[in-house]
Amino acid sequence: MPEAKGVHDPATDLSGSESQLAPSEHGPSTVLASDVLQDDAQNPLIKPYAWVAEPSSLNEELGLASGDYHSENQPQRDTRFNSRFWQDADPRPQLIELFRDAVNRPRDQRLPALLSIMGAVESDENWAFKAGIKLTPPLQGMTEINIVGLGISGADQVSVETDYILRHSRHIFYLAPVGSLTDYLGRVCSSVVNLGAEAYVEGGERAQAYRAMAARVVNAAIDEAPVAFALYGHPLVFSDPPFLVRRLAKLAGLRVQLRPAISSIDTLFSDLWLDPSSSGLLMYDATDAVIARRKFLPDVATLVLQIGVIGTSLYSQNPSRPQRFDAFVQHLKNFYPPNHVVFAVATARDPLASPRIIEFEIEEMPKWAGEINIDYLLYIPPVREHGAVDSLLLSQLTSAVHLGDITVQDQTQQPEVSSGRGRPSSS
Repeated sequence: MPEAKGVHDPATDLSGSESQLAPSEHGPSTVLASDVLQDDAQNPLIKPYAWVAEPSSLNEELGLASGDYHSENQPQRDTRFNSRFWQDADPRPQLIELFRDAVNRPRDQRLPALLSIMGAVESDENWAFKAGIKLTPPLQGMTEINIVGLGISGADQVSVETDYILRHSRHIFYLAPVGSLTDYLGRVCSSVVNLGAEAYVEGGERAQAYRAMAARVVNAAIDEAPVAFALYGHPLVFSDPPFLVRRLAKLAGLRVQLRPAISSIDTLFSDLWLDPSSSGLLMYDATDAVIARRKFLPDVATLVLQIGVIGTSLYSQNPSRPQRFDAFVQHLKNFYPPNHVVFAVATARDPLASPRIIEFEIEEMPKWAGEINIDYLLYIPPVREHGAVDSLLLSQLTSAVHLGDITVQDQTQQPEVSSGRGRPSSS
């Protein structure tokens, strides 16, 4: 059995209670996130997660090519994001046992074993959360796993810091549109893997693909660190995989660092000459806005992301039908007049190209279904200015007296010292 480099015993980091469940006597193929160590008597051979693209491999075995992969056995989240991802957490003992069993398999069996426990890794039930945010000390240079962003319009938006990380990684796993980025990555590293081509399956769940990406990255880092996980845009903006990588890496005792990058939100400010401070800015996920009945504020500018994939958690490259946007349009009409003009914006993927901007009234959005794809954000300008409510503060904004009341005055001038006592004289 090959040595599992970089793996330590996470139990030494825990101060929690003892395991409530006994270690599994079965292989990882029987592990389901809903009941971490319990077998599925009806489907004892289900392996919930797959990443490989070849039809003759694990995808075919699981029926992923047809989209039939027993998604009812997978953990389903109420919303796209887990609100507790940001909190510091430690793995519970039963999850540690699952991970030990997976990572100690022979190398050719380890990735399928890791894939089979990803639902358990993602489930909050298997983590002990702590209050507040635990700040990570700044890291210099490389760590075992380096998560970076590639920007939006190509290699010209890759930072110098990210370029250094990519050039010093043994493997690059990336999620980005093919094109100039693919060429660039091939020039800076000899081992480059397109995770999108591997993990996404037409009609398959995006969550499945994200878990597979995380397992793939961590599996490589165990033996052949450092590795880079490079995502287009900013790596954390509307992106689940880095959070899953962080959790699985903690079980493996691997360090993870993340570096920021230009996101589609940044480029939208430039594309529209938009200053978000002028009226404030709301930001929603399109599907979540409808499901949770999010409130829109007509006097505040609003960005709606993922508008091109609204209404489903399944992956598809097929163009949309008009009815895809019906529920969203009806929800917007609760806050805006039907003829309010909005803008669907897709930032240019090439530095020499121009952004695509579609201007239409809210009620006309379904007519543009064939054009609005995953590249687009929706910008909703305010209907009206809110106006001043606190007239007192408004009147004080240019008042020098008020400035003196709310700031500490210049102390560079030393007060006079009285003779004999050595203390400042009162004035």
